[in-house]
Amino acid sequence: MRRDGESSRALLSVRRDPDSVIDGLLVVDRAENLAAVDQREERYRRVSLTPSDLELSAETRHAGCSLYVYEASADQASVRLEIIQSYLDAVLQGFLREYGRAGVERFVRETEGFDATVIADRKTPGYPRAVRLEADEEAYFDALIMQKFSYFAPFVR
Repeated sequence: MRRDGESSRALLSVRRDPDSVIDGLLVVDRAENLAAVDQREERYRRVSLTPSDLELSAETRHAGCSLYVYEASADQASVRLEIIQSYLDAVLQGFLREYGRAGVERFVRETEGFDATVIADRKTPGYPRAVRLEADEEAYFDALIMQKFSYFAPFVR
C-alpha cells in the first residue's frame, strides 16, 4: 500500500539494455522473504534473470539461487516528478562504498531518473532506509547533483 504523497515520487530504476552494463550488488535472501521484498518494491515488477545475465563471482555462480531484478513497471518508468534526497543519499553512499568515486560518477552519468526535482529531506528523512552521511559525503553528493543539474537548482526545501 502506498503512503500519502508517494505516488508522485520517482525512483531510480533499471531497464534492460543489451548494450549496457551496470554496477550493482546482489542481495542474497531466503526464498520465504521474497513476498516481503515484493511488497516493499511494489512499484516495480520482479523479473527473473539467469546467471548469464550477470557477471557474478565464482561462489555466487555456483550457489544455485534464483536471481531477480526489480524493474519499473511500464506506468512507473515514465514518471519523473520528484526524488527524495534521503533515498538518493542511500543509493549514492552505497555506490561510493562499493565502487569509489569513479563508480558514483559513472552511476550518476549513466543512470536515468536524475531529471527529477530533488526534495531536500535529509534533515527529516522520508526514506525508511535513510543513511547517515559524513560531512564530506554530503558535500560530494550535493556537488555531483548540482553539476548534473547545472541548468537549474534541483533542490526544493
